[in-house]
Amino acid sequence: MSLEDLATAFGEAVDRGRFLRKAGVASLGAVFVTLGMAAKASAYNYACCTLCDAPAQGCGGDCTWCWQCCQSGTKYNCCEHYALGQGCAGGCPAYCSSVAVLGSC
Repeated sequence: MSLEDLATAFGEAVDRGRFLRKAGVASLGAVFVTLGMAAKASAYNYACCTLCDAPAQGCGGDCTWCWQCCQSGTKYNCCEHYALGQGCAGGCPAYCSSVAVLGSC
């Protein structure tokens, strides 16, 4: 085997390995997407509230999940609102999000 043949064989092995690695990663990603594990999570930060969406005025829903937090001496009520049939799990996606200032903390 000549040096040129050896270099060609090595180059083919490296390219094949790179291809198989990329194919494996793509296949694994496709499996996660198919199983719904790679659902896009959305988040919006407002003061100390991490919400599913930007806060909306007049936001309502059939079920509301709220929590409170304090930032820079101000107390906030952070809420996710869910439509009928969505349940009230407290996760994203929500029907809409809202924030209210409760006073000082």
